[in-house]
Amino acid sequence: MYYCEVYKAMESKDNPGDHGYSEEYYEREYPMEYLHDEREGRSPARRKSYIESKTAHSDTAKIMKDLENYLQDLTTDMMELMNWASDDEKTVIQKKINTLASKLQNI
Repeated sequence: MYYCEVYKAMESKDNPGDHGYSEEYYEREYPMEYLHDEREGRSPARRKSYIESKTAHSDTAKIMKDLENYLQDLTTDMMELMNWASDDEKTVIQKKINTLASKLQNI
């Protein structure tokens, strides 16, 4: 993460790219797969993509596609979590999911 932040700072408007690194070179040298901790699950990257689409006022189709991808990854992450969870943990997770479902019905 540190190197990503340094790179972003170097690419900022205050420093307009005179350091000789293009984004393409950076991606080849430091692909995002290496910067992502697999234990975080899949959903953080999809969440970022969805939020970026939404804040960039992308077309509705792109926003909906990114939302679908994000929700699918959340579902996959939750199912993996359930596979690793003890019985007590599964009970807590199920209660939280039921509470969330109840809240969603009242929106």
